[in-house]
Amino acid sequence: MSSPAAPRMAATVIIAAPKGPQDFEVFMVKRAQKSGFMAGAHVFPGGVLDAADDVGSWQELYGPRALPGDFAFRLASIREAFEESGVLLLEDSARSALLQGDEKKIWRKRVHDDATQFKNLCAELESLPAVFSLKAWSHWVTPTAEPRRYDTRFYVAWTPELPEAHHDEEETVDSTWSSPRSSLESFEEGTMFLPPPTWYTLRELAAFTDWKGLDEAIRRISPTQPFFSSAGGNLVLALPGDALHDTDPGESEEHRNRIVILPNKRYGFEYNLEGGS
Repeated sequence: MSSPAAPRMAATVIIAAPKGPQDFEVFMVKRAQKSGFMAGAHVFPGGVLDAADDVGSWQELYGPRALPGDFAFRLASIREAFEESGVLLLEDSARSALLQGDEKKIWRKRVHDDATQFKNLCAELESLPAVFSLKAWSHWVTPTAEPRRYDTRFYVAWTPELPEAHHDEEETVDSTWSSPRSSLESFEEGTMFLPPPTWYTLRELAAFTDWKGLDEAIRRISPTQPFFSSAGGNLVLALPGDALHDTDPGESEEHRNRIVILPNKRYGFEYNLEGGS
C-alpha cells in the first residue's frame, strides 16, 4: 500500500465586515469547475504557500518587531486574498484604498503570476501586510484518503466597512457576501456547495454577532485531520476524539465528534465529548 500524499502548506482568510449593529457578513468565492480540488465549491479566499511568503524575505521591512511563528501562513492568506478577491489587507488601510480600477486588476494578475510581486506592491503603497491583525481560527488537514491534500491554517480578518471585493474570474467564477447563517441556509437549500471544513467553520462563526465576540473567542489551535469512516449507513468524517478516528480516537466507543454526510449530500454534526453540546 502506497503512503498518503504529503499535504501542501496552505492558508485561507475569512474576510468579515459588519452588517448593521447585530450581524456581519463574510466573503466567499466559488471555485471554477475545472479546479482540481473542490470544484464548484464556495470557500474562503486562500491558496498554497510560496517561497516568497517566507519570513526571511520580509523581516527587514517589519524592522525590530518580532514576527509571528506562523508568519508565512498569515502572509500567504493576505496575498491570496488579494489575488482572489482584490481585498488588500494592509496595516494602513488608507494606502490600500489608493489601489483602484485597472491598476488593481494589473497588480492582481502580477501577483497571481509571480508571488514575489506582492512585496513590490506593498513597497509601492508604502505599507505592510496586516499580519498582526489576523485572528488565528483553526487548522485543518485533508484526510489521508484524498489524493490531493492540504495542511491549511484559517484566519479571520475584520474590516470595519464592507470592502470592494470581486472574484478573479479564473480560479474563481463567482463570489458573495453573506452572513454565516445565510450561507448555511443556502447550503441546506442546495443552492451552494460547501466543503465540510467550510461548513464547520460557518457553524462556528454563526454563533457570533460582531468582531468583539470573534476577537475574544478562545481558540485552541491544533491540527484537525478528519478520518473517513461509516456509521448508521452514512459516510462520516471522524474528527479527533471520535471513537472512529484512526490516530486520535476517543476513550469510549460511544464518543462522537463527527461530520455526517447525509444521503441528500447535506451534513449533520454529532458531538458528545466532555464539555461539549
